[in-house]
Amino acid sequence: MACAVEEEESRSSVDLDNLNGHLSIQDFLDYLGGAKLRFSEKTSPKNFTVFSKPEEEEDASHRPAAPPTAQSKIRAALESIDFWHLWAILAQFWTPVRVGNGSRLQLKTTDQPFGMINLMRGLCSYRKFCLSCSYVAHDDEDAGEGQEHEPEFHRPIKGPPSRVFRTGLPEYSPNIELYSMEEFPMKYDAIRRQIRYYLGVPVFEPGSHDCIGVLEVLWRPYPFHMYKLAYLVGLISSALEEVELRTSDYNCHFDMENDLANSSTGLRHAFSEIQKALNMVCKRHKLPFAQTWTPSSDENYIGKVMSTTKKGSYLSDRKYSLLKEACMNIQLMKGQGVVWRAFSCQNSCFCRDVSQLRITDYSFSHVARTLGLTSSFAICLRSNRTGDDIYVLELFLPNYKTRDPRILLDNLLATLKQHLKSFKIVSGQKLGKELYVEVLKVSEEDDVLDSFVICQTATSGSLGLEAQGSKDDSMLHQHWQPSIIDMDDEQNIASVSLSSRLQDVEGELLEDDDINIGENTLDTEEGNSDTQLGKESRHSTSELDVINRNVLKKYFGMKLIDAAMILNVSKSTIKRKCRKYGITSWPRKSNKGSSSSTTSNQSIQDLEERNAEYGQQQGSSSCMSSTSRIMTIKAEYGEEDVIKFGLPFSSTMTDLEKEVTSRLKLEMGSIKIRYKDEDDEWILITLDNDLRAMESMGKTTIRLKIESKSSSK
Repeated sequence: MACAVEEEESRSSVDLDNLNGHLSIQDFLDYLGGAKLRFSEKTSPKNFTVFSKPEEEEDASHRPAAPPTAQSKIRAALESIDFWHLWAILAQFWTPVRVGNGSRLQLKTTDQPFGMINLMRGLCSYRKFCLSCSYVAHDDEDAGEGQEHEPEFHRPIKGPPSRVFRTGLPEYSPNIELYSMEEFPMKYDAIRRQIRYYLGVPVFEPGSHDCIGVLEVLWRPYPFHMYKLAYLVGLISSALEEVELRTSDYNCHFDMENDLANSSTGLRHAFSEIQKALNMVCKRHKLPFAQTWTPSSDENYIGKVMSTTKKGSYLSDRKYSLLKEACMNIQLMKGQGVVWRAFSCQNSCFCRDVSQLRITDYSFSHVARTLGLTSSFAICLRSNRTGDDIYVLELFLPNYKTRDPRILLDNLLATLKQHLKSFKIVSGQKLGKELYVEVLKVSEEDDVLDSFVICQTATSGSLGLEAQGSKDDSMLHQHWQPSIIDMDDEQNIASVSLSSRLQDVEGELLEDDDINIGENTLDTEEGNSDTQLGKESRHSTSELDVINRNVLKKYFGMKLIDAAMILNVSKSTIKRKCRKYGITSWPRKSNKGSSSSTTSNQSIQDLEERNAEYGQQQGSSSCMSSTSRIMTIKAEYGEEDVIKFGLPFSSTMTDLEKEVTSRLKLEMGSIKIRYKDEDDEWILITLDNDLRAMESMGKTTIRLKIESKSSSK
């Protein structure tokens, strides 16, 4: 590694002693080997001192690629900045220098202006250490290329300044420890000197797209003051503008706040609609943070970066302002995170843990990890109010590392559909229909799906989820197993809508193992049928025929997914077999007390007795009568309440009303019930014959609307 720690420490082991001690200016100059530096101490409580080399004594062997005036401008900019809110800071400038025969560029800080507060020994030591280091300026130049004859600790390395110089975008980390050694080879050199925060800012000449250097700011934590990243970036940007320099090559093209203030009515209405939708979806589903990204409309930057603004965002806690500020001050580079993946496929993208992505793959991964944000979902939308303008909503989900996120995503889409009336997916589908979701893997070793499909019209049996890619559904559930939701927990009820509240005939929630015994597991209203994953196609018909009722009984008591894995079939195959043999729900093994085995056996016996009562015998699925079939009821009450339950086709209107009123805790006779017919009209149910007409539509999922008689008068 370049600038090896051991090599540097052997030359000056005393550097790491008493890191919190302070040096005088003269002691610091002596510590640097008696360097002749000019310095200017700013009159402020923090005494920020700027050092630079006298121009007449600049080393002629270093031929800066930047204009000769750049150093004086950087010095003047540093002298104008008052870092009053930081305790111990080092700000230094890395400039491209031609080396060898002049064909290669390396970033060096030797002879460049720098500034420090308090001259703490740890920061002084790091500054001295950096003088012997250099960074690769471009990706196409390998670290150490052409330097084989030099000692390892003098070879150029790749690190944050390299990325900032190459991309023209700032880089920020709230904790240097989160860098990998590949991302920041000098990581441990900084950590040993108690440096925690990092900010790298590119510097440009006005009217030029060529970066002339990187202003690097490193500082130590101050326990009594919470700094503001936006304020720090603002200080640097203003100081550079005063000396006719500027920061990020893209900043001048992204002023969304100003654009919104002077925009058309359509754009303001679109963001207002997004804001209301995010407020609702985040509160209802307990999401910690959400925001809206928009691509550049400037012809020179289309398809290169995206930016965000205060508008169209939601923070459940003030601590998430750290991420919001980072996103507002650092544009999202092409190809990064779920946002760009959703934009590229013009649909949506999910990642189970963006905090584990490399900073080169997602600029804000360190901030997300610091805040405990993991799962993220992005969806690419377009509003009929603003023509071809694109909006990418980024929503951070509760921690779903090991649970199936698709149930929550299904519910999120239902809420978004309700509140984003003017929006549709860029690829053309309406919100609330079938949604294609790409999966952004944390690493190549990730054993999860490449993509999956969410169907809003799914019934409880399959949730309308179609997995695609290299893995089947059993593999998916190995990693994302939905957990049981406590129906007595008001927060869970508020945050999870009906598709995750699946009940068996006894009212017990079976979410993952519920069996829908209708003919189809998907709502035939949308023309869908039971989803089959690629796994089943590998089995012949004779192999699947072996799985009969007696075979299934052997696995009663264990999880349905475990039974599917043992039988080497998908969960949907097991469920289809259960429907064929009249098994209405998959019995689970009880874990309560020492009588678990007895309880399990009893539950299996009870299940068989219930099935017998329904008149369902082995092999009789093809001729089931109306008394043995069950339809799924999805009923809406008011604007937010939705219930879902199974109801035998032989039920009367009184049976239906009892089911509805008991779940909604209403009085019998106090409600009106309507069903949605083939013409999408709401028909009032007044007689048992109306139920028969409802059943005759041939659907396994029936949509109802519940109204209070008092409110409808």
